[in-house]
Amino acid sequence: MKSKKMWQAFLLITVYLVFVAVCVYAFTALGNAFAWKWGVPFAIGVVLWLVSAILFAVRAQGTAFRYCALFVSALACGLLITAYAVGKQVTVHIPSLLALAGIASACFLVFMAFLTPYRLAAKPWYIALCSILFVGVCITAGVCCAPLFANTFQNATHAGMFFLFFLLLVGVLGFGALAPAENFAELTAALVTPAILVTCGIGIIVLIALICGDGDCDCADCGISDCCDCTGNSKGNNPTVYNKKKKTTMSGLSAP
Repeated sequence: MKSKKMWQAFLLITVYLVFVAVCVYAFTALGNAFAWKWGVPFAIGVVLWLVSAILFAVRAQGTAFRYCALFVSALACGLLITAYAVGKQVTVHIPSLLALAGIASACFLVFMAFLTPYRLAAKPWYIALCSILFVGVCITAGVCCAPLFANTFQNATHAGMFFLFFLLLVGVLGFGALAPAENFAELTAALVTPAILVTCGIGIIVLIALICGDGDCDCADCGISDCCDCTGNSKGNNPTVYNKKKKTTMSGLSAP
C-alpha cells in the first residue's frame, strides 16, 4: 500500500468528516432559529444526495464534477444527520462534533498502520484481515467513547447514534481508499461512490429512527410505569406524561 496515497486519503477523509461536523452544527442552529421540523433538513438532504449522484454520473465530463459530487454528498450527509438532531431535539456542540470527527479519523490512522508492511499489504488475505481489524477498531471506539459523550448529547442513546454516523462515514470511506488510484484526482473519484452510498445508508437509519420515535420525543426514555404522549403539539411543548402509578401513603390507607 502506497504511503503517499493513504496519507492523501487520510487528508480527504478528515476534511470530509470535519466538514460534515460543521454542517451539522450550522444546520441545526439554523433549524432551531427557524423552528424547522425534521422533514425540512431531511428532504433537502435527499435532494442534495440525488444531485451528488447525478454529478457523479457525469464525472467523465471533467475532474470538477468529482469534487462537486463529494462536496454535495457531504452537505447532504450533514443535513440528514441534522434531521436526526432536530427530530430528537438534541442540542449539538461544535467541540463535541469535531471530537467525533477526530476519533473517527484516528480509527483510519490505525487502519493505515495495519497496512504499513509493504510486502504484506500487497496480499489480498492481509488486506481482508486488516479490514476486519479496522471494523473491530471502529466498533471498539464507539462502544468505549460513546458513554463519555452521554451528557453532551443528552443521553447515551443519542451519543451512540452520532458515533454511529461518523464511524460509518470513516469505515465506508476507508474501504473506498483501497481502490486503485494513480493520483489525487483518481483517489477523489474513488471516494465519491462510497460517500454517496454511506450517505444513503445514514439517511435510511435516520428515517427509521425518527419514524419509530415519531420525531418529537423518545418513549424509550420513559420508565416502565409511564409513557410519553408522543403526539406532541405544534408549539413544541414537552411531551405529556401519563399513567403514572400513584404513591401509597399511610394517610391514604387510613382514609375511608
